[in-house]
Amino acid sequence: METHYKFRDGEQRKFLLEVASKSGLSTEQLSKMVGFSARNYRDWIREKFAIASSATDMLSGYFGVLLPEDKNILAERWKEMKSKSGEVGGRACFEKYGSPGTSEGRRRGGSKALALLRARGIIPIKKVFNLPVGFNRDLAEFIGIELGDGGITKWQCVITLNSVADSDYVKFVSLLIKKLFGEYPKIYKDKTSLAVDLCIHGVSFLAYLKTIGIEGGNKVKRQVGVPKWVSIKTEYKLACLRGLMDTDGGVFAHRYKVNGKEYVYNQVCFTNQSVPLLIFVKNTLEDLGMHPKFTDYPGGSLAI
Repeated sequence: METHYKFRDGEQRKFLLEVASKSGLSTEQLSKMVGFSARNYRDWIREKFAIASSATDMLSGYFGVLLPEDKNILAERWKEMKSKSGEVGGRACFEKYGSPGTSEGRRRGGSKALALLRARGIIPIKKVFNLPVGFNRDLAEFIGIELGDGGITKWQCVITLNSVADSDYVKFVSLLIKKLFGEYPKIYKDKTSLAVDLCIHGVSFLAYLKTIGIEGGNKVKRQVGVPKWVSIKTEYKLACLRGLMDTDGGVFAHRYKVNGKEYVYNQVCFTNQSVPLLIFVKNTLEDLGMHPKFTDYPGGSLAI
């Protein structure tokens, strides 16, 4: 569950209005930036709900708006509020439904408690994604990107890129995700490296990925391959190949000597530790009339 910050009365509204003033952005633009709906953002301004910590930290960092108190104090105040609200919700459910000893009582009481906590901003509102119907080329490219530089945890899908070398590609992937799923990913910059994470949160989204053949866990141990539906159409295979090459592909100078004379030419290389992915890339390149060869690079690599 994502942490929220509980400001003192009036302070949350003041913080968000200062963000709007310094950024010059509209509520809709700011809500997209932090990955929440405009409705949620307006509720934060009205102080109807406690604001998510990820949104607060992003806005404070981007626009230099200081928090009125230390973030640990804000988080602890929210936890105290959540605890008290949980007790209130529990008592209300007991008074209305009696003992939760029956399965029906637990189901009805649990549903009411979740609704109450969501209404008070203590737990996030369940996201509704604009998921694709069927398969398409953009979805196949996203699959390639996720299999290359992505990963799935219990709560989110993360694609990790280089904030400098991949700066334009970060924008491209963000737009692709918005086009496919109806919202931009949340973007987190690692303060200790050049890594930047593009995150899509939501249990319903992860459930959808599972239906199209993408699951969590260690990709190397599982030796993942592309979903079967990607291989049914050439356009899907080429789009997935593009995503894989953009993330795990590269160009390097190949040097070799013949009769004492050195020769240099550029080669395209795809490196991955999953054999099924290497085979998919090799077969797809061969379908294009190319002649890739496996190399002895640690982890497995193809040279073209």
